[in-house]
Amino acid sequence: MIVQNLQKLIDTSRYGIGITKFKEIRNAMGLQRTWQQNHSIKTIRDAMVDLREAYPNAGAWEMVSLLFHEKDMSVSRNVVISYFAAFEVELLILTYYLDTIEKLGHIPMITQSNLGSENYGITNAHTMLCQMYDASLQGTLQHRWMRTKKNVMPEIAWSQLHHRFTPGYESLLDKGVESGWYNSDNVLQVMVF
Repeated sequence: MIVQNLQKLIDTSRYGIGITKFKEIRNAMGLQRTWQQNHSIKTIRDAMVDLREAYPNAGAWEMVSLLFHEKDMSVSRNVVISYFAAFEVELLILTYYLDTIEKLGHIPMITQSNLGSENYGITNAHTMLCQMYDASLQGTLQHRWMRTKKNVMPEIAWSQLHHRFTPGYESLLDKGVESGWYNSDNVLQVMVF
């Protein structure tokens, strides 16, 4: 859109354009930058609902692009993530889970959470991923539901373990790597330890 309008004003085959002139033309055309449009989760709600119907699996980055190209709205990724947090908690939590998997390069063998619809996305995605890598898991759920807040104590215990035990254990693992007892490139050893 910007390029087409610029080509009406400047013969781009003969002339270049500097940033100052570009900004001047952009402002004259009434085009605003993301922060100038000042969108919030309320101002993008109707557009997001429309786009979610057409693109139900689009993540935050895709939604930013779709809002720009299909709704002429320049919206920051933070606003889209805030929208997901307010209106699509399940998708937001799943996005964090998938980002973590991508960063780590592997998935846990089983997941655990309290009952709540916000966890369905992780449960379904995790089960599907496990079944893709191990056909013997077909028909099983690779998630443990903790009913009646039974996961509060494990969460407390995990937090204490993490802060008290982990530093010493990490130094033992480092010694194991240095001595050749543990191979940090072996996925099975990484997942077990």
